Amino acid sequence: VDKSRLVICEGVSAWALRCDIMVLNDAGNCVDACQLALIAALLSTKLPAAVSNSDGVVEADYCALRPHTHSLTRPSHVMHAHLHSAGPMSPLELQQVPVPLSAALLGGKLVLDPCSEEESVRDASITVMVNESGNVCCLNSSGSTPVRMPLLLACVRACKDRAAALAGAVRSASGRGASASAQ
Repeated sequence: VDKSRLVICEGVSAWALRCDIMVLNDAGNCVDACQLALIAALLSTKLPAAVSNSDGVVEADYCALRPHTHSLTRPSHVMHAHLHSAGPMSPLELQQVPVPLSAALLGGKLVLDPCSEEESVRDASITVMVNESGNVCCLNSSGSTPVRMPLLLACVRACKDRAAALAGAVRSASGRGASASAQ
């Protein structure tokens, strides 16, 4: 996310993004599912027009954010809600879509996209995130067994192999179509 696009008034106010994820059923690989859900949510996010008035109070169109409720959870001195006008909405721009791939290390072998049974007996866990350009943007390993470099590289290659297709699927599902770099 380009943080400069979140600025309402330079040095005074900016949008803060927050996403709560509630897992209803964990049949395995919950990390990847939650990360993909977050990415889809960010791709679907639209921010209302907002301005900071001379008193430093930010005014935004909350009707556009929550069209079915007028119950706002906000400090009254920070925001003022215009409940009757629908202002322009700006989509949140993601420069790249990161694609996660998790693997379980079982007896020296990598199991990609592990189910809950495989996760419960794994020796180690690896999560790799690759962006649409094929660059590794996150790498996490945990567990009681160290992951050897050839297995780690195999996991990175597998993630790179599926990155473009999965990023396209997430963009398509969120209604955002082509990648930001292709637009």
